[in-house]
Amino acid sequence: MDDFIKDRNEAFSSMDEEKIKAYCKKYEIEIPENENIFWMGVHKAICNLYLEKDSPITLEQYNKSYEWLAHHGTTPTIYDYENEDNKKDKTVNEKYELAIQFYYGIRVEQSYEKAFNIFKELAENYDDIAAKRNLANMYYNGEYVNQDYQKAYIIFNELAEIYDDIDAKLQLAYMYCNGEYVEQDYEKAFYIYNELVEKYNNITAMYNLAYMYYSGHYVKQDYKKAFNIFNELAEKHKHEYSKFYLGEMYYYGEYIEQDYEKAFNLFSELVKEYDDENAKLYLGKMYYYGEYVRQNNKKAFNIFNELVEKYDNLDAKEYLAIMYHLGDYVEQDYEKAFNIYNELVKKFNSPKSKRNLAYMYYSGDYVKQDYEKAFNLFSELVKEYDDENAKFHLGEMYYYGEYVKEDNEKAFNIFNELAEKYDDIDAKRNLAYMYYNGEYVKENNEKAFNLFNELVEKYNDKKSKMIIREMYDIGILNVNDDLLEKLIKSGIIKKKKNSTTKTQSNKNTKQIQKQIMKKYADPNNEYYSQNKKFEDTDNYPYKEYMEKNVLPYND
Repeated sequence: MDDFIKDRNEAFSSMDEEKIKAYCKKYEIEIPENENIFWMGVHKAICNLYLEKDSPITLEQYNKSYEWLAHHGTTPTIYDYENEDNKKDKTVNEKYELAIQFYYGIRVEQSYEKAFNIFKELAENYDDIAAKRNLANMYYNGEYVNQDYQKAYIIFNELAEIYDDIDAKLQLAYMYCNGEYVEQDYEKAFYIYNELVEKYNNITAMYNLAYMYYSGHYVKQDYKKAFNIFNELAEKHKHEYSKFYLGEMYYYGEYIEQDYEKAFNLFSELVKEYDDENAKLYLGKMYYYGEYVRQNNKKAFNIFNELVEKYDNLDAKEYLAIMYHLGDYVEQDYEKAFNIYNELVKKFNSPKSKRNLAYMYYSGDYVKQDYEKAFNLFSELVKEYDDENAKFHLGEMYYYGEYVKEDNEKAFNIFNELAEKYDDIDAKRNLAYMYYNGEYVKENNEKAFNLFNELVEKYNDKKSKMIIREMYDIGILNVNDDLLEKLIKSGIIKKKKNSTTKTQSNKNTKQIQKQIMKKYADPNNEYYSQNKKFEDTDNYPYKEYMEKNVLPYND
C-alpha cells in the first residue's frame, strides 16, 4: 500500500504523461483512449490529492487543474454525478469540497465558520465520516469554536470504534500521550500505535513508536529499536522527522558511534528539502562549535538570526545572546545579551537563559555585580532542574562567602556530589584544594595532589597544570623525587636551582592557596573556562521544546 501511494504521488505531482501512464499500467488502472478524458481524470486526481494531509501537490498545481476542469465544464470531484446511484454522493461531496475550500481558503476567502457549519451539517444529516473527522479537528484546535478536547475525543473515539478510522485512532493516541481531556496514558497510546503498525503498517504510528522507544515513554528506553525504525522510515519513505532523529542520534552518539559528518549531512538534507527549522538550528550549532565543519561564527550567527526572525526560535535566540555576550563574530554587547536572557526567563522560564543571567549578575557584566540575585537564580535552577553548573556555582559562593556566610561544609558536599555524579573537573579541582588546605575535611596532601594529577593525566587539564606549577614555585608542593622528576619531564614544572622539594609548613600559605584557587575559578579571569560558563552538555531546552511542540507528530 505504501509503494502504491508513493508511486501515485510521484506520478501525478510530475504532471508527466508517460510517468502517469506507466503508473496506471503498473497497477492495472484502465487508461482512457480519449485524451481529453485521460487529462480530466488526471486533473481530478490532482485536485483530490491536494486535499490530503502532507499533499505532494502544490497550490499552483491545484489551481491549474481546477481551472482546466472549470474550462472543460466539469468539477474537481471524482464522482460521476450523472449516475442516479450517486445523487446522495453528489450532495455530500460537493458540500464537503466547498467546506474544504472555506477551511483552507482555496479560491474563496477563508472562513472557519462556514467550514464548521457545513461539516456539522454533513456529520449530523449524512453521518459523513470525513466531515466528522474535520469537525473533531476543529473542536480540538479551537477553530471557530472554543477549544473543546471532550467533544473532539468523543467524535474521534466514535470514528475509531465504529469505523476503525486510522486518523481518529492516531489522534486518540496523541491525546493519551499529552493527557488532553483524558488522563495521560502512554500505555494506551503505545497500544494504539502498535496495533496500527501491525494491522496497516502505518508510517505515522511507526514513527511515534520509534519516538516512544527513543524517549522511554511507557517502554524501556531502547535506542537500538528507535534507530532501526527511524532508519527504515528515512530510507524507505524519506520521512522528514525520522531523518531528523537519525541526525540527532548520530550527533550525540546514541546507540551508534558519534558521527558529526553523518549528522551534518542529514541536517543539511532536511534544510534543503523541507527548510526544516530544527535541522537548521543544529547546523547553526555545528558551525558555532566547529563540529565536522570548520568553525564559522558568521554562518552560525546568520542561521540563528534567520531562525529568530522567521520562527522566533527560542534556542536560536539564546545562541544569539551568547554570541553577543562573548563577542563571537559580532561586537561584544552585554546589554543585548542581558535583555535577551531576561526576556526568555520572564516569558519561558528558560533554564539556559536563567543560568547565563545569573552569571551576569555574578560577574557584573553590564549589570551591577549582585551576588544575592545570582545566588537566588542559581538556587532556582538547582531546585527546578537539579542543574549541574548552577550547583557548582552555589558551592563556590558558599566556599568564598559570597552573599551567604562562608560554609566549607556545604561547599565540600556540593563539590563532592558533582565529582562523583558527573566527574566534574572544576568540582574535583576545588575538592583538591579543600583536602590540601584542610577546609572542613582533614588536611590530606596526598589526596589533594592525586586529584590535581588525575585531572592532568585524564583531561590534560591546563588549570591543574598551572596550579601544580604555581604551588611548586611558591614552595607548597610536597612530592617525592621520582614524581618530581616525572612532573619536570612532562613540562608541568621547571626545577628550581638550589631548591628543595620539601613543602613549606607555614600556615600563612593557606591564604595564598585560596587566592590561587580564586584566581583560576574567577569567571572574569583569562583562565576561566568559557565552557563552564555556557556549557550545553544537556542540550536543554531543545529536547523539551521538541517534545512539547513537535512530538508525537501526525502525518
